[in-house]
Amino acid sequence: MTSYCFVLDLNGQRLSPTKENKGWYLIRKNRAKLVNKFPMVIQLLKEIPPEEIDKTPIALGIDDGAKYTGIALVQDCATKNKPVFKGTIEHRQDVKDKMDVRRGHRRYKRSHKKYRKERFDNRKASKRKGRIPPSIKQKKEATLRVIKKLTQWCRMDHIHLEDVQIDIRALSEGKKLYRWHYQKSNRLDEHLRIAALMRDQYTCQSCGETDCRLEVHHITPRRLKGADSILNLITLCSSCHNQINGEEMNHAERFYALIDGKKIDYKAAMHVMQGKKHLRDRTKKSGSFNPYNRRRHVE
Repeated sequence: MTSYCFVLDLNGQRLSPTKENKGWYLIRKNRAKLVNKFPMVIQLLKEIPPEEIDKTPIALGIDDGAKYTGIALVQDCATKNKPVFKGTIEHRQDVKDKMDVRRGHRRYKRSHKKYRKERFDNRKASKRKGRIPPSIKQKKEATLRVIKKLTQWCRMDHIHLEDVQIDIRALSEGKKLYRWHYQKSNRLDEHLRIAALMRDQYTCQSCGETDCRLEVHHITPRRLKGADSILNLITLCSSCHNQINGEEMNHAERFYALIDGKKIDYKAAMHVMQGKKHLRDRTKKSGSFNPYNRRRHVE
């Protein structure tokens, strides 16, 4: 694939990108200077009149994701579209863990302030209207920072944002659903613990005991990002529950087979959909916005 570099004139006007080889040629001939190495940006040592500037439209495409976001700049040419830049943004996945650590430090500090009265329900910032979780917002802001940087070097006549819709219900059921399926609850009871007990007929699924204290166990523990779903819960007696404590993953495959369940992780799917409005509204402010809809149902 041919590599391109962004071009600025002496006054900082954004010109059409050119091939990298041409950019290095202009630098060797002292007709331009290097502004940035990656992506490559050069600045011409002369001013280009406005009437001589190429106005061929350039569109920015954004494929938003939970772990990676793909971006590309495509220029509309006379014969075919020309991709002048493409890249992948790798998002941080440790923000939630760092916030949990910070929350622990904050609560420890406050619990030792005996002279101050206890305060409840005082986290106003976390309840404001339109707020999105910081673990999701930082991913959208990372994409916006890259877009803002690219706008300094290249004009963007249109911005295309892929609108992804993931069907969480179809993802959990493992099959394509009809309309009436969405109106029918997939839980035996609104309380997850009771629903798991009802499904297992109030019987320990490990030893078969019924006349004992029954507990609901997360097959994949919460500390290992196990979901609060009936597909991840199983009924055990207190004795069997204590025996597998700390060794949950050694029994996970057996327990999943007993209840016909599976390990599911909705985090990536939710992070894709949440914050989409925030990203769309912010990109609208940056210029022409032309969203195209593409529904993607994950089964």
